[in-house]
Amino acid sequence: MNADYEPTDDDEKVLEVMKSEPCGRVNPYLVREETELSKQRVSNSFRQLVASGWVEKRTRALYDLVNDPREN
Repeated sequence: MNADYEPTDDDEKVLEVMKSEPCGRVNPYLVREETELSKQRVSNSFRQLVASGWVEKRTRALYDLVNDPREN
């Protein structure tokens, strides 16, 4: 996990939606509905969050929040 990663504003919106779900599991459609971000911006955020290790991709359209190191 990259604890030094600095989330963008879009990343913060994605993380906020993930944290609001009891299990931390979301799909891009839900994030778009909750944030009004475009499909591309949501995809970019998931790509960065997965690369940083904060989020794990379960399937093609399902993501789990692993950890937000700022909360430790």
